[in-house]
Amino acid sequence: MKVLKADPYARRHTAAPTRRLEAAGGVSLFAFMFLSLSLIVLSRLNHGAVQDLRARLVEGMLPVLETVSVPAIRVRQMRERLETYVNVLGELDQLEHQKQQVERWQARALELEREIDKYRQLVNARDLRTFSFVTGRVVADGRGVFARSVILNVGTRAGVASGRPVVDAGGLVGRTLNAGERATRVLLLTDPNSRIPVRFGAEGLEGVLVGDTTPTPEIAFAPQSTTAKVNDEVRTSGRGGLFPPGLAIGRITTISPRVRVSLYTDPDQIDFVSVLLFERPEVDAFDGAADPALVAARATAAGGEPKRGDMALPVRPPRAVARDAGRQQAVRRERRTQRGRGQ
Repeated sequence: MKVLKADPYARRHTAAPTRRLEAAGGVSLFAFMFLSLSLIVLSRLNHGAVQDLRARLVEGMLPVLETVSVPAIRVRQMRERLETYVNVLGELDQLEHQKQQVERWQARALELEREIDKYRQLVNARDLRTFSFVTGRVVADGRGVFARSVILNVGTRAGVASGRPVVDAGGLVGRTLNAGERATRVLLLTDPNSRIPVRFGAEGLEGVLVGDTTPTPEIAFAPQSTTAKVNDEVRTSGRGGLFPPGLAIGRITTISPRVRVSLYTDPDQIDFVSVLLFERPEVDAFDGAADPALVAARATAAGGEPKRGDMALPVRPPRAVARDAGRQQAVRRERRTQRGRGQ
């Protein structure tokens, strides 16, 4: 034991490999550091060799990355599908609830419609809903600072005329103003020149919807002691015969200081609209061409004979005409005599 402890050769034999490993490790570390710094510098300089080496490394590692990423991709897809299934189940429950509500309202609406038809038959009322329509698309925007109008690609060829109501899926949009052969200008509800008779509130109060270039036009000429509330629906009243009654317009947003309406339709988002071919009920009443008595009178005055089917005007006997003329002359003479006595 004493010899081993005092033997210097034994200690040198155990320490020499350790020093060589340490020296090799230091050289390797220095080499790796130098290589890393060189690659960083070359990559900053966008050297072609570095770019080529990087591309080859990526190509070589691509199969390995694809193999490793397959389980992660599958897990992500399964998680997304599970979330989609959960969302779809929730939407199905909501749609089922909405479907039941719609079916109840549909049954109620059909029942009310049958009752209205019975009442209409009892009072022999005319149904104003029986009118056709023409659908067109907005092709130009004529809106400005003080005007709100659009141009449609339908005109008189399709049966459109001036003064017809224009609607979309939300409700009333405006009315036709100038109908050409192939195009029509529509005056929107927000135009300052727009005036629409409306009815609102639970009591059916009436007023006039006036455009003022804002998205919420005002109801003018409304009763001062109005009982309307916010969210009350506003519809056309049919006054004046310009529009049919009952067309949806919007809901009341404010009551004080002015009654303002939020429109169902956004004037800036309208695309396809329908022009209702609604004939004003008073047109025939004031149209002389549709009156058979006036037609017969005009034909007689023109020296012609009334056609078969025209209503003949009553003709007074010549004696009655002469008698009335004599009475008128006697009245004139008596008035002259009275004037002379008064002088």
